[in-house]
Amino acid sequence: MKGLLLKREKEKGDIVAPFQKKPYKDVGKQNKTIMVIGETGTGKTTLLNSMMNYLWDVGFEEDVRYKLIIEDSEKAKCQFQSQTDNVTSYHLAPPVLPYTLTVVDTPGFGDTRGLDQDKKIVSQIKQSFEEIIGTVDAVCFVVRSSQSRLTYTQKYIFDCVLSLFGKDIEENIVILLTFADGHQSQAVGALQAHRIPVKHCFQLNNSAFLVHQDPNKPNTTKMQQMFWDMGMQAFGAFFEVLRNKIRLAIFFFIIIILVLPPKSLSMTRQVLKQRETLQVQLQSLQPEVKNSLSVLEQLRNRIQELEANKATIEVSKNYQIRSTIYEWERVSRNDSGYTTICDTCSRTCHEYCSLSDSEKRELKKKYFDATSQKTYVEQIIDGSVKDFASRQKKIFQTIDSIRNIIIELSSIALKPTALNQSDYLDLLIQSEQGEHKPGWEQRQQALRGLKENQKILGDIVLSEKFSPWDQYKNLEKLYPKISIDSYQNEKKGFFGTLFG
Repeated sequence: MKGLLLKREKEKGDIVAPFQKKPYKDVGKQNKTIMVIGETGTGKTTLLNSMMNYLWDVGFEEDVRYKLIIEDSEKAKCQFQSQTDNVTSYHLAPPVLPYTLTVVDTPGFGDTRGLDQDKKIVSQIKQSFEEIIGTVDAVCFVVRSSQSRLTYTQKYIFDCVLSLFGKDIEENIVILLTFADGHQSQAVGALQAHRIPVKHCFQLNNSAFLVHQDPNKPNTTKMQQMFWDMGMQAFGAFFEVLRNKIRLAIFFFIIIILVLPPKSLSMTRQVLKQRETLQVQLQSLQPEVKNSLSVLEQLRNRIQELEANKATIEVSKNYQIRSTIYEWERVSRNDSGYTTICDTCSRTCHEYCSLSDSEKRELKKKYFDATSQKTYVEQIIDGSVKDFASRQKKIFQTIDSIRNIIIELSSIALKPTALNQSDYLDLLIQSEQGEHKPGWEQRQQALRGLKENQKILGDIVLSEKFSPWDQYKNLEKLYPKISIDSYQNEKKGFFGTLFG
């Protein structure tokens, strides 16, 4: 330590803490990994910079401060935009620790860029789990200490973030409370009320790490010294926890027995994979249901038209019937990756694939068979029913797949699939409408789409006989003479299967 102190005697101001972009090798030390997650504006970046001063054993009276992240001057002016744009790993060898340390910093959730930005963060976290991080010792959530209740936005963010992890991560979750004043934090109760794990909690006030002592303001200096000592004590207790030793951490009259074993991210990767599949299935289900409703509406109109013009149709070979055919449109990806277009579904069944597929499927339109004993009218209606039956079968397959994914997530995910977010989303939509912050229209549109997905998901889970076609129960009455038992279920018949 003396050599480090002597080296710092010649330095003043802010110093970037030494780190590597790649893990340390052959240093004879164990490595510990912490991931830091927080909402924009909670002081996450400042907390990480403060942590560096503990790790490099900086004294309050010194004229030097270590920083891990140099803030962008323009972004620093806006407290509503995250200082960090990408998930970033910093590999450190701090002199005060008997192990090397990997700090995984994540962009702040919930900034002015809205849901699309949050989705990018989730995607980056998933990628880091797959390609960079093998195990994690602590998942740290940064929360303001004075937060007496969680806003709807914060509840939604916590639900989204916690849903990324497997159940085995729960005991490794750490709450870091910023802007603490030394008293009992109000945030603990707010977090517990939303069923967020708060087994390990540390209070910090980073203001003392940002300023140097001023001899002309002794009272301010004493207060800053108190916050400095509070932060050093909390950091010391936190890093002792990572050593896997039972320790009594005593601060602010709270005694906590802390043990944090490192955890593999294999279950978390499984959770992320299932959630990605669930999202793709929901995105495909929504237009499929809409298209099937359009087919039924056309079928109803077609029955009415054919009945009204039956005599003309049977004697005229040139009678034309207008019909709208719905097909999936293929669009280019924004990145260089490939997706698989299923020949059966004619759509993307999963997000990423190593194969490309440039073949185009031909649309088959065979409504009329000259050798059939059925009348032309009956064959036209038959064709429409077959069209719907095919779509309905795909929808039922997707619904079964979604149900299976939800069952799987309920057994492995730290936060099961939330079905009660409608209130959050309604208030977020209203908030965007009222505040009119830059980009509010795009964020509101994304929220509405998310709410629609949530409704479908809730309907599927809460109802064993989910059916979006109830309004068409009277179709069979419009044309009862058509026999359609063979298309879906020989016992129930087509409409029997459709409507139960």
